[in-house]
Amino acid sequence: MEIIDVTPPECSYPIGILGECTIHFLHYKNFKDAVLCWERRIKRLDIENMSLILIDNGISTRELEAFDKLPIKNKIAFVRYEKTRINCAYKIDYPLNIKDFKITDYLGFWGRRYYDQLNFVDFFTKHEL
Repeated sequence: MEIIDVTPPECSYPIGILGECTIHFLHYKNFKDAVLCWERRIKRLDIENMSLILIDNGISTRELEAFDKLPIKNKIAFVRYEKTRINCAYKIDYPLNIKDFKITDYLGFWGRRYYDQLNFVDFFTKHEL
């Protein structure tokens, strides 16, 4: 699949479209170098040993269902509300009064983050949520 250059003239880094995905190549000076590096890295990708993490920031149920059907065994969708039909959904408990909630925010004084509610060791080794 070809990456299409959609970099606006005022942007200081290249931006490409791959299918329906927009890729911001933040650390590259030009589109040609970004695509060459992308193609080199894609060859090293091991889909059998890949993990996908999705954060629900207003994603639709249809999009969550599509993510759940991807043929990747290690995938998780961090969601704010119980999604019983989505096998890879993991509900994150968070205070409802937080306006700009980020899963990387600190949960409390001891340095834990909201995503630390998941046991990542079990997720990666036993494929359990």
